[in-house]
Amino acid sequence: MVQWLLSLPKNIFVIVVLGAAILFIVVQDPPHTICRTQINNFKAQQKGILYKDPKIKTRVKPLIKVLIENCKKYNTPGSCYALFSRTKKLIKDFKVVSRDCREPFASLGAVKEALFGGYSLIIRIAWGDTPPLAHQDKLNWLSDIDVSLFCLIKEEILFYYGKEALLNLEKKVFKKLPGAKNMKESRIRELSLTSENCSLYPIL
Repeated sequence: MVQWLLSLPKNIFVIVVLGAAILFIVVQDPPHTICRTQINNFKAQQKGILYKDPKIKTRVKPLIKVLIENCKKYNTPGSCYALFSRTKKLIKDFKVVSRDCREPFASLGAVKEALFGGYSLIIRIAWGDTPPLAHQDKLNWLSDIDVSLFCLIKEEILFYYGKEALLNLEKKVFKKLPGAKNMKESRIRELSLTSENCSLYPIL
């Protein structure tokens, strides 16, 4: 290979070497596409919220994880208010990234964790400590606005990850709901928030 290169005319040799150098640079550091730029802007915007901010020494976890833990632990409208508000704003912040960038954006672990975590938690809250006695009892303390947020998260999961991913997530949540161990999946779905008609609730 080396001998072949050395045998080339000088002008051809220079072109080959420059081409190889450019290819190496592109492979090592791909050019910033529109999607990559938008995603980088989103990640910078979410520093401290979805992503840990090294400047905040007193917080070892991103804010969204702290809010999810607090909501799960205390399970009251007050303890979950900050999480619900922040999640609503987070989804609005998704607009920083074009919908055409769906695939690379969906691959961000922090985005998936926030959407899946919020969706799962709201299902558990609505279910309560025991199975709802009837279809109309499945909201627990959730307000209509809270259900609207649930529906908004559901839309985002469907858009970014698809129906199969949503159904698989719901099945995982169903297995952990109190008192649902011996219930059929169809009955769990009927009594859970997942069967609620989102068209009946305000659009956020």
